[in-house]
Order: sequence, then structure tokens, then C-alpha cells
Amino acid sequence: MRWRLRRLKDEGLVESVVLPQAARQRAWFLTERGVRIVARFPELRHVASPPLAEDETDDLAVEVLCRLMGGVQVVG
Repeated sequence: MRWRLRRLKDEGLVESVVLPQAARQRAWFLTERGVRIVARFPELRHVASPPLAEDETDDLAVEVLCRLMGGVQVVG
């Protein structure tokens, strides 16, 4: 999974942050460019648009990213 995320990051579609107090785990999220591209996917036509980075809630962005990553589940 790591190489998929790094590839998406190299293409400017996702970014990550290291979570403090979480054993250096990373949280991945869509960039604005990623949101625009994902919005055009026919598979996600009935999914509400994910919030942008400045929005306080990013659960939907994580869900969309997980769908893009082939059904990866988020343990939260």
C-alpha cells in the first residue's frame, strides 16, 4: 500500500502528515487537485464531494481515498 500512496503523492493527488502520539503513523488526505480529479470518476458519481483541506471534517476524504486505494480499510 505504501508504494501506491507514494505514487499518488508524487502526482500531487494526496498529501500526508505524521500523527503525533501515534507511533509516527501517517494520515493521508486528498489535495485540491486530487479532489477535482476524483470528482470525475463515474464510480463515485453518487458519493458526496469530499471536503477540502481547509474544512474541519475530512472523514469523507479519507473514505474516498481508501476507495481509490482498492478498498483499504481505515482503522480508527
